[in-house]
Amino acid sequence: VEAATNQSIEYKFGTMIEGTIFMITFPEPLKRGESAVLSVTAEDLAGNTARASFALTGPNDDIPITLINEVSIKGTSASPDRIELLILEDGNTAGMTVKDGSREHYDHEWILPELDVISGDIILIYWDADITGNAVEKRDENFTYSFSAGSDTTLSGTNGAIAVYTSPSGKILDGLIYTTGTSELCNGYGNTKTEEAAFMLIKEGEWTSEPISSLDVTSSRVIARYPGGID
Repeated sequence: VEAATNQSIEYKFGTMIEGTIFMITFPEPLKRGESAVLSVTAEDLAGNTARASFALTGPNDDIPITLINEVSIKGTSASPDRIELLILEDGNTAGMTVKDGSREHYDHEWILPELDVISGDIILIYWDADITGNAVEKRDENFTYSFSAGSDTTLSGTNGAIAVYTSPSGKILDGLIYTTGTSELCNGYGNTKTEEAAFMLIKEGEWTSEPISSLDVTSSRVIARYPGGID
């Protein structure tokens, strides 16, 4: 068992019949939002082995309701790709995850750090560039927090999806789908990654309309929610 502390601990359970349930206790509990990988190796009496790994995240029961408020998908060096999250209630962001796709199929993900926020705060994520200006800016009673997601690639400028989850494998908080509307591939979504994300968002009730048209977006414009607009 390899836990977050990179310690390797060996548990021997002896011979087990099919369906046996056993519990593994980490030497230290995962902190709120902390990620770890649990790797388990099983061996039968003939010496055959099988190995499985599981991603784990320390539970955070204080994740706030969050919306994707604005995105720039055709950024320039002067105005790079960004994702703006609007916080709608007090809470803590530890473990919240932004992906350019579904839970399972994405090019990049960024896990938010532990940050106490209040309703009206904004989190501004520079997807593939370092932040410019202040990392924390005060706006009346609220703050804007800026971060760099460290992606090696820009967001798709044509057919893509952006989603926010409570954790890397957690529940969906909000999502956005955009396409050119001209592709004949993957049911019109242009690629399998966007198609999978769209089907997931629709199935989970986070998207009920046609995709946003990326043809209307230029390097000087963004996709944005109307102020006070409904989800």
